[in-house]
Amino acid sequence: MSLVKFSALSLAAALALGASSQAADLVAKKDPAPPAPVAPVIDWAFGGKLMTDYIARGVTQSDHKPAVTAYGELRYNATDAIQLYAGAQLWSVKLPTDPAVEADIYAGVRPTFGPVAFDFGYIWYAYPGNSRRYFIDGAGVTFLNPVPGGVPSTARNPSWGEIYGKASYTWNDTVTAGVNLYYSPNWTSVGANATYLSGTLKVALPNNFYVSGEFGRQFLGTSRPAFGPTKYISYNTWNLGVGYAYKLATLDLRYSGTDLNKSECWINSSDPRGNPVGVVANGRSNWCGHRIAATLSFDITGKDLK
Repeated sequence: MSLVKFSALSLAAALALGASSQAADLVAKKDPAPPAPVAPVIDWAFGGKLMTDYIARGVTQSDHKPAVTAYGELRYNATDAIQLYAGAQLWSVKLPTDPAVEADIYAGVRPTFGPVAFDFGYIWYAYPGNSRRYFIDGAGVTFLNPVPGGVPSTARNPSWGEIYGKASYTWNDTVTAGVNLYYSPNWTSVGANATYLSGTLKVALPNNFYVSGEFGRQFLGTSRPAFGPTKYISYNTWNLGVGYAYKLATLDLRYSGTDLNKSECWINSSDPRGNPVGVVANGRSNWCGHRIAATLSFDITGKDLK
């Protein structure tokens, strides 16, 4: 091979390598890897529900009638793993003291470590505008005004608060399991302590369907002497449902129940049907019975609108 031919081949190879390197640089510069999404420091959420029955821990809060709720929440993402939050939620209710509304005010922190998520906080259940109070005398007759020897069935203002802790573990894209713990030293403002412990399980199904359930135990203590004293009944409660999520909306159909009988339910709930005015209280309530309820909800965060 002549020196001229060898030099020409070397030059062609060098040019080809240079062109290949330049092409690779151009591709790298043209299609950089997308940056990891960063959560906004300040975020918010709001949403609402339409319910055929507002059931909490197995007990209706709306006398088995339709109810609505709406909430708003402000969030501060201190780090990628720590979120602080505060919010309020209003519920339509039908309770013995006939309040205008239930207003839940809450705040807490949500730490997240990989598949494990925690939620620690405090919630205050406010019932403004209470306009009714029942008193039961020694013979078991019910009155709407204080009577000699009469015992009130509820506090004048049943507002009360709880501290809570929640934890969930996401096994994979399909299964999430959780545990919840709530405690109050003054349940419904009657002086009884209350602890609620439950476990949850949710399984995602194809096409945005899911099934989920919860089994819990509500532990209840004894009221102050002014309310009897009354020993409230601890009980088990459960729910099981199926749902469908479409974009920001979710439709849920759920069966709920407790192991309370009608007399025990009346002791815990003070259902007015169990103590009609002017006659001896029959002491029975169906507020804790087995029910199926449907809920249509929507939830929006600041990220959803971007």
